[in-house]
Amino acid sequence: MYDAEPHAPSFNTTQIKNMEVMGPKIVDGGVSFTLYSERATRVHLLIFEDPESKYPVQEFQMSRFGNVWSVFVNGVGHGTYYGYRAWGPNFDYHPSWYPGTLYGFKSDFDNQGNRFNPNKLLLDPYAKAVHRKHDWTKGMAASGPYRHEDTTAAAGKGIVLRDNNYSWSGDEQSYWSRKQSTANRRARNSIIFYEVHPKGISAASLPGIPGLANDYRARFPGTFRGTGELAPYLADLGITAVEFLPVHEAGGDGGYWKYWTLNFFAPEFTYAYRPEKGSQVNEFRQMVEQFHKYNIEVIIDVVYNHTGEGGLWREKVPLIEGNVPTNPNDPSNFWGYDPAETATILSYRGIDNYSYYALTGPNKEFYYDHTGTGNMVRTGSPPVRRMVIDSLRYWVEQMHIDGFRFDLSEVLEKKDGQATNNWNGYSYWKEWGADSTSGIAATRKNMSASMWIVNDPVLQRYDTRLIAEPWSIGGYRFGDHPKAYCYGADGQHYAGYETGCASQDTTYTTGYAWYEWSDLFKRVSRRIINNDDYRFNGDSPVDFGGALTGSAAKFNESFDGRQPYHNINKITAHDGFTMYDLLSYNQKRNGIGPLNPLGTDPYSGDDGSNYSRDWGFNENLKRQNFRNLITLLMVANGTPMLLGGDEWMRTQFGNNNAYSTGSDNQYNWYRWGVWVSDPYAYRMYDFTRKMIRFRKDNLWAFAKTTYPGMNDLSWHDIGASPNNCDASLAGTAAWGGTDKVIALCYKNPPTGKTEIYIAFNLGGTTTHNINLPTGTWNVVVDTQYYFEGFHANLSGNYCANSSDSTFNPAAPKCNASTVTGTYSLPPRSVLILQKQ
Repeated sequence: MYDAEPHAPSFNTTQIKNMEVMGPKIVDGGVSFTLYSERATRVHLLIFEDPESKYPVQEFQMSRFGNVWSVFVNGVGHGTYYGYRAWGPNFDYHPSWYPGTLYGFKSDFDNQGNRFNPNKLLLDPYAKAVHRKHDWTKGMAASGPYRHEDTTAAAGKGIVLRDNNYSWSGDEQSYWSRKQSTANRRARNSIIFYEVHPKGISAASLPGIPGLANDYRARFPGTFRGTGELAPYLADLGITAVEFLPVHEAGGDGGYWKYWTLNFFAPEFTYAYRPEKGSQVNEFRQMVEQFHKYNIEVIIDVVYNHTGEGGLWREKVPLIEGNVPTNPNDPSNFWGYDPAETATILSYRGIDNYSYYALTGPNKEFYYDHTGTGNMVRTGSPPVRRMVIDSLRYWVEQMHIDGFRFDLSEVLEKKDGQATNNWNGYSYWKEWGADSTSGIAATRKNMSASMWIVNDPVLQRYDTRLIAEPWSIGGYRFGDHPKAYCYGADGQHYAGYETGCASQDTTYTTGYAWYEWSDLFKRVSRRIINNDDYRFNGDSPVDFGGALTGSAAKFNESFDGRQPYHNINKITAHDGFTMYDLLSYNQKRNGIGPLNPLGTDPYSGDDGSNYSRDWGFNENLKRQNFRNLITLLMVANGTPMLLGGDEWMRTQFGNNNAYSTGSDNQYNWYRWGVWVSDPYAYRMYDFTRKMIRFRKDNLWAFAKTTYPGMNDLSWHDIGASPNNCDASLAGTAAWGGTDKVIALCYKNPPTGKTEIYIAFNLGGTTTHNINLPTGTWNVVVDTQYYFEGFHANLSGNYCANSSDSTFNPAAPKCNASTVTGTYSLPPRSVLILQKQ
């Protein structure tokens, strides 16, 4: 038997009240357990020897200090399994109660939104590992008609882990030291992001990729370890930052994508090769080390806007009683009834529903839903703020993560208690007082989450990437996320939240700011390729010119102070068409098919914003347009993000929302065996790889570090005869012309570099003779289909006299590799020249 005390001898009650020692901590020969619950009236800790047993080896009543419950257990340590029970106003403690009974029960919820139920074993929000998913066959984790069911055996148990229980290699320690040195960090404008599923990239057997430096194979497919083995492949492609879909522990019905986070500290146990006693934590660290060995940053997708507990249990009721709807999969044939008494209780909801979720309704029985998942986290509440920052810091300091992509980050902009408030970046920035010396900390506790995250000293010290998906159902905030303003000099306090700005030390704050996904770049690039009627000036506030110059209309604002590289350009991402499907389907195909074998949620996915087009069976032209898109992505100012697999023309067979559990199959994974045997796919990989290299070699042109730097480029009318890059500037006719023909010149290159001239002929009918600026120019890229003749395995008459089997930037087509005077550019083509 273990003995217990209210708190660990090394911790005082002030630390506990202030949430400074949250979660399980091995200290003083035992473990300190703490749990935040403002509304609970009694909390128990349960310790297990066998996590599958319904009987704990010991159960301890916890003591309350402020709103934090605490107990210190002597003699337990690393590898201990545990969980919690909680009672509250809607379910009183009763001495006759035992698991599976309702003694003390009043209601599933009360008029303050409480949903306590001691029959449900609760997962600690601060658990560093979870032993498995909830087993619904052993117990229903729900209230309502299942309120009496005991989930002690069914629940996934938290696992106590020792901090720093991993030996980082010398190379990794050097990498991590460099991140804290402003002189040795990676240049912020040099990043190439690559978004990919952490399982899907390695789940299929790899036969090896011919023509590359190594025979890349994943010995542990579909796991963190197997994915880490592919670091050399991404390095060879030119990627500098891999951006993984969620890796946090997800709920049991989290689907393939895992946007259903149940715990924000624990890595997903199903991605471990051998998930025993929390081994998934160190397997994740092994993966991180492998990427860092190749100087590739690791970014993870974080979902702090909702949780894997979901919303109320929905019951679909037919609109016409007594009749079976014509199509039972069509949501228009039903109305949704959400019985307020029935909801899943796995963790937060049973710990303190009021503190963790944004509630609404006359009795706080419903949840705000700006996420489309049935619940929304109360991101402004004290325990959630602390949990989010603690989570981010843990993944940086303990797991060596380089950055985070924040799913539906608009939710993080809500003031506490104002879930419906649509935040305005400029007014909120001024309200905080960042534009005056007297108002720095005046309203610090009202800051939005995005403000206190970007001003966190630990995240700043490691130059942690903060990437916003700047929208949700509740609002659109592209361009509104802030830069850093202050730095917590002691490195401990949450700058601007607990203590205000402890310091305005510019060592870490200079240039530190939120990055944002640009849906405007996506829209412009898709429409300019797929819509014959679209014009260069066809969008506002960001048109074609704005898309290629860093979306200055949204980022170049005096209060904001961010730089072009904070704008992340993307054409495709996980939630939508792949680039190949963007050129192959007019509409989504999300019904029953290879990526949705069970027909789950066939009406999901975007309808009106795909801007896709079926180019028919003309695969040559389709690939030419594909090269146009890759080229646009790599020459645009801002930071490019490539969707994993697009370099191989990956297809999802028209499915633009392949998120479901049924989508976790070979058709959604990297189909290496198909790609490496297809010369067309290999050629596209080769083209993408060389375009990335060309961008890296010319960051001075394509990755400006300031918006005034855009003065070093100019737009031209291709029909004129310019003497240099300052002549024959494009006018209204070029921007609004039906032929979609214009040129762009990057001038004033640094020493050792030369001017770059890019001509666009994106209309569909006319070949144009381009009058070039004076001088001799090297042909770098011509996206017309002549490229395809360079592969020895391809038939056809294009460049049949060439024996070159790889893309040669100096000779990309049959005619001369250098040109002067004029150049004939066919329809739907992009030309890149660099001056000799």
